[in-house]
Amino acid sequence: DQDTGRYFGAIKCICESIDDPVEPKSELSPEEQEQKEQDLLREREATRTNMTQQSDLLLRRLVGAVGRVEKNRSKDANATRKSIMEDVKSGDTIGDLSPEGIALRFASAVTGNKLKHWPDSHESPLLEAIHTSFNEFQDSS
Repeated sequence: DQDTGRYFGAIKCICESIDDPVEPKSELSPEEQEQKEQDLLREREATRTNMTQQSDLLLRRLVGAVGRVEKNRSKDANATRKSIMEDVKSGDTIGDLSPEGIALRFASAVTGNKLKHWPDSHESPLLEAIHTSFNEFQDSS
C-alpha cells in the first residue's frame, strides 16, 4: 500500500543519513570570509560613528551647563570639548571613553579637580551643574 511505501522510504532516508551524514561546513570560502570581514568592519564603523555622535552631544550639553553657571568659562569648556572629541574620534584610549568617563574627564578639566567618580556633595555650583547635566543626558538616552 502507498502509506507503507512512504514509511519505508522515510526510514531508508533516515538510515542513509545516519550511515553517511553530511558534515557541516566548517570553513568559510575565501569569498565568505572576505564578506564576513567587511560586515564586521561596517558594524564597527557604525558603532564608532554612533559613539562619536553621542559623545559630542554629551559634551555640548556639558559646555552649555558651564555657560549657564559661569559664562566666562564657556570658551575654555568648549576647548575642552574639542580636545576630548579629538581623542574619541581618533580612538585613543586615554582614559574611560564611556559617557560617565567622558563627563568626569570634562568636569576634571573644567574644574581643575581630578575626579575619578562623582562626589557625594558638590563643592561648587559648576560641578553640580555639570553632574546634573550629565544625569539628564543619561536619562534622555
